[in-house]
Amino acid sequence: MTGHGGTLTTLGLGDSVPQGGPCTNCTTFVERVGTDMARHAGVKAAVRNESVSGYKTADVLTQLESTSAQSLLKTSDLAIVTIGANDFDLDALVSQCADSEESCVAGDVNDVTDRVRTILERIKAGMTTPGATIAVTGYWNVGLDGKVGRDMGADYVKVSTMVTEAFNANVKKIANDVGAVYVDVRTPFKGADGRRDDTALLTDDGDHPSDEGHKVLAEAVEAQLS
Repeated sequence: MTGHGGTLTTLGLGDSVPQGGPCTNCTTFVERVGTDMARHAGVKAAVRNESVSGYKTADVLTQLESTSAQSLLKTSDLAIVTIGANDFDLDALVSQCADSEESCVAGDVNDVTDRVRTILERIKAGMTTPGATIAVTGYWNVGLDGKVGRDMGADYVKVSTMVTEAFNANVKKIANDVGAVYVDVRTPFKGADGRRDDTALLTDDGDHPSDEGHKVLAEAVEAQLS
């Protein structure tokens, strides 16, 4: 990835994870990746983070219809996307699926990831710079994690894990279909067996990456792009 016109332009899209959430004085992983990739390419960095806390997939689809978003896509070399977690009603899913297998959450996951597919397709169609790249991340957990997540109880941990793993698997396949780069962030946070305690990578709410978490996310994205 070399950028164009002497500048590598990165666009962030999604929810509070790429936006930075409640992590005060954090450098988001979108900013880190955009800056690092430009430095490696020996060009200037331009980063526009249009992620919005609370956004769901439908909100991003609406955002992509705007003239400003379409203009940003046309001039971006890299789009980084994290979206989907806010679509899930985990409380309802826990009550419905705590005693069930992954098939219990499949319908909800498929509905959300169908919209993720549309988002990625529209982003790809809108990016026109040579070698334009889309990186889409999964989640370490679509809900609360670390100590905060464990305090929600075993049923919550089980169901949030089922939803997360099904969501990530779907998004990985969709990325391959669309021609985007899928970034696994669950393994860097949770370890290969999903059992690592990632509390230190999260803010106190157990829901958003801390500054250290953003560093780990940036490393995961850059490893897939390099």
